[in-house]
Amino acid sequence: MLFAFSGMLQLGVSASLMSLGAVDFGLIVDGSVVMVENIIRRMDEARSAGGVKGIGERLEIARRAAAEVGRPVLYGVLIIMIVYIPILSLSGIEGKMFRPMAITVIFALAASLLIALFLMPVASVYAVKSSGGGSEGRLFHRIEKLYRPVLEFSLDHRRTTILPTLAIALGSIMLLCSLARTSSRN
Repeated sequence: MLFAFSGMLQLGVSASLMSLGAVDFGLIVDGSVVMVENIIRRMDEARSAGGVKGIGERLEIARRAAAEVGRPVLYGVLIIMIVYIPILSLSGIEGKMFRPMAITVIFALAASLLIALFLMPVASVYAVKSSGGGSEGRLFHRIEKLYRPVLEFSLDHRRTTILPTLAIALGSIMLLCSLARTSSRN
């Protein structure tokens, strides 16, 4: 986001709801998530095969893991950036409304790509625990203790679960229709 803000400042793009509201953080972190997940997977495999002996070996594992997913991450982010390029050609009111959004998203995606390809592999080497993998932690186990009985009940009593869900969905649809009728009268 700092990269996007800097680009907006340099190009004179105002920070409005339209320009900043379109930034989807899921899109921005997606490349980094893919990169880190693959590095963690490869480090876990190396640990299982006999252990990782030092920072040099961890860096090499991270380099190979990053090279594995680097091209798909690059292409994925570039495709999303290309989708926004035609918006830059809009003129008039449409251009004034949508060009700031496209510029902001393109800057944010460009920064996320640089971070995913160059920072995340190195940061993963130092941030990922060197002893064992796959430990979720106490918070995850507490949440799972609460969630598992609800899930098992829902799977064992499907009708009891589905019927109220359908009733809520139907009620929501009816409420939406009544709101549409109310707003069309005004």
